[in-house]
Amino acid sequence: TAAGLACGFLWTIVKGLKIDDVVLCPSGEGYYYVGTISSDYYYVPDTDLPHRRKVIWMDKVIYRKDMSEKLRTLPVR
Repeated sequence: TAAGLACGFLWTIVKGLKIDDVVLCPSGEGYYYVGTISSDYYYVPDTDLPHRRKVIWMDKVIYRKDMSEKLRTLPVR
């Protein structure tokens, strides 16, 4: 199961996300940072997170409580 999840995550980073896609990153404190993908996939060996895309982070957060029910219940990818 873990290998399948890891492969799915990697596919999303490499192929699923496109430049100009909007992404949400959880803060762990009930809100999400909002960013836009700004680069193609690249690999940085010998790091904790080697699979990367550059993101331009907006000066905006979205609180989970303010999201629509549909958005709150989307599966996390």
